[in-house]
Amino acid sequence: MHKADIQQRLGKVVDTIGFSGVAQLYYQDELIYETVAGYRHKSEKLPITINTRFGIASGTKFFTALGIMRLVEEGKCQLDDHAFSHIKTPFLNYNQSVTIRHLLSHTSGIPDYFDESQLDDESNLFLDLPWYALEKPSDYIPLMPDLPMEFEPGTKFKYNNSGYVLLAIIIERLTGDYHDWIKQEIFDKAKMEYSGAYRFDQLPFNTALGYILLPDGSYKTNQYHLPIIAGGDGGLYTTVTDMALFWQALLTGNIIKQETLNEMATLEYQSDTILYGLGLWLEKVQDVYRLILSGEDAGVSFKSSYNPKKQSIFTVISNTHDGTWPLVDAIETVINNL
Repeated sequence: MHKADIQQRLGKVVDTIGFSGVAQLYYQDELIYETVAGYRHKSEKLPITINTRFGIASGTKFFTALGIMRLVEEGKCQLDDHAFSHIKTPFLNYNQSVTIRHLLSHTSGIPDYFDESQLDDESNLFLDLPWYALEKPSDYIPLMPDLPMEFEPGTKFKYNNSGYVLLAIIIERLTGDYHDWIKQEIFDKAKMEYSGAYRFDQLPFNTALGYILLPDGSYKTNQYHLPIIAGGDGGLYTTVTDMALFWQALLTGNIIKQETLNEMATLEYQSDTILYGLGLWLEKVQDVYRLILSGEDAGVSFKSSYNPKKQSIFTVISNTHDGTWPLVDAIETVINNL
């Protein structure tokens, strides 16, 4: 498939869906597709640019996982440590044998403060604390449900946001500051200049507001629907260009060692529909796994993936909760035909 054909095919998708966001596709180290569309601030008609920052929702989880793996590399914790031994808060209904590995692989069985399977609309989540009170991971401790375990640790898979908040609390406890650790150990090492944990009330220049579509066709922002700042399970910001730098740094050993990445990309859970490692989704491509980061929330959708068989990397980010997926599907079809 020629570059011009790819541009035309994907361009039609962008136009058809009214895409608002950014996308890049690299094939064998060459940028073969890039698009920028829509507004980062609708009422002011401020256009999205290639370096516009976007929230990445649950894409944050892999960065939290990397933060934990750096601590493992430094010997400050181990994957099979009992997680609550590092948190120091008694959760009396939770099985104390839950390990860091269980939290990373969504196999802990702990109840979830943000159980997406119980929500018809993720933009309608309400908590017992105001969103603006959640300034650091440990602020989430009162939100952890006082409920029994859902299953024995390690026996099942259930996607779990509480698990990643607890991992961020471990990082906070062991380093002093979750946000600073992620910046120092990941963003700075990858030279991700436009990425960070930004407060909703202190967003830097060229940051896209997230938008929620209303029944009458108008939009509202997501500022009252998400925590004030990243808490481990979501909330980090990045750009499509920074994600290209991220993959390069990750795959060349500049963030974690190659053997550490190999461990993260090893199956921890497998079913007919789910392949999951430590902090990332996997997809079998012949004899190797494609690495996948994905996130969706009120006013946010994100997917970024590395396919070692095709030597391809793509990232798509939108400031709407579902705007990413049609373009992602089209890009993945293109990759399969390369």
